[in-house]
Amino acid sequence: MDSTDRHAPNQPATMQTILVRWTEVSEHWVRVQVPLGADIDELDLENRLAELNDDGFQGVERQINSVSEVDHDPRTEVLVPADPTTRRVRHRP
Repeated sequence: MDSTDRHAPNQPATMQTILVRWTEVSEHWVRVQVPLGADIDELDLENRLAELNDDGFQGVERQINSVSEVDHDPRTEVLVPADPTTRRVRHRP
């Protein structure tokens, strides 16, 4: 990236646009009831767990796969403000 914003010539760039690819691994656990003597391997747990009211979410770990500089797009969401005293506010459509 050059030192000036391509959309505002002769002005120092304050932001750049990057493409971040990541994988999320989430951890869940729940205590549930199953029939006495059921064959645990035959219960289709992967799909039945999705039907629970309590998803048992315990946390998520994000693993960054890659980060690439891309053409500047000022319409993209701000991840880290240029001014460190500015707090990022989350807006949902």
